[in-house]
Amino acid sequence: MAEVLSQSQIDDLLRSVAGGAQPEVEQEASSASDAALKARKYDFLTPKRFTKDSLRIIDSIFSNYVRMIQTTLSGVLRLNCEMEMLDIEEQKYNEFNNALNDNDVLTVASFSIGEDNYYDQPILIQLSTSIVSVMMDRMLGGIGSPSEDTFSGYTDIELMVYENIINHIIPLMNDVWQNFFNVSIAFDRIEGNPRLMQDISIDDVIIIVVLNITIRDVSGQMNVCIPGDSLEALFKTIEDRRRVSGGRSKQRETRPHSDASDLIMTSISPGTLELSVRLCDTQVSLGDVFHLRVGDVIHLNKPCDSEALLYVEDVPWFSGELGIQRQNKALKIKGPAGENQ
Repeated sequence: MAEVLSQSQIDDLLRSVAGGAQPEVEQEASSASDAALKARKYDFLTPKRFTKDSLRIIDSIFSNYVRMIQTTLSGVLRLNCEMEMLDIEEQKYNEFNNALNDNDVLTVASFSIGEDNYYDQPILIQLSTSIVSVMMDRMLGGIGSPSEDTFSGYTDIELMVYENIINHIIPLMNDVWQNFFNVSIAFDRIEGNPRLMQDISIDDVIIIVVLNITIRDVSGQMNVCIPGDSLEALFKTIEDRRRVSGGRSKQRETRPHSDASDLIMTSISPGTLELSVRLCDTQVSLGDVFHLRVGDVIHLNKPCDSEALLYVEDVPWFSGELGIQRQNKALKIKGPAGENQ
């Protein structure tokens, strides 16, 4: 059914046609649609490699990291430090590298997966110069005020102080990642010229985690660059775990009435145990042992028809009677050990 215009809308439409202006109704509709729809560019030639679920895991990791680093920096600097996570986005490394200034430095940390370190790519950390100047002033005995001079690069002493600060930050990152994945993160080096950093290709996909740091009313950003190949290797391990756990759950469904003890015995039954039979224990002096000859008799202080004990790994389990079966010495089990003692 066609929409019926009211008399006021018809009058506005006639006035707009006569005056050459856009009707107010259309203006209000267009402004409402612009406010509701916020266009965002998307490159269909290079689709996103990571889903929202994958980025949600990274968000959980760095949410814990923000709380830990906030407490650590407050203790190291003895100033109130506030941190928050601003954004997590996927982009190419050349976009991140082009956004850096010539005076920025990059911290390169090794990022190894698994106990064998089978996949090793670096994590890059970049701190804005404004917040670094506050940290350095505090570490050198100041009150934590930003530098008023025009920044022209770090000196050798400042780089040593910067490395000291980074060495408080990276171990915390190692701790929060260990809660989710078996990874190892360690400080590698400080790269003074980001343009010459060749550890990551310019076309590689990376994940940028943007953190905001506020110290004494001075705010700055901390950017953490994680290679996409490393994250894909980690998420693949998660899929493998889910696949294995799904297979185990199907096995449980096919055997709903199986006892847990049967499963345990099935898994440990191929193991081997040492069995030994002991008639009794006696003590002989070293001199008697030295003078023993063939044909000598050792008194056991026990009747010859006494029961012997069957030991399993040096633990008495059964008692029985010694005998011969098929020209071999044997033990006939009569009951648990100690029952007839």
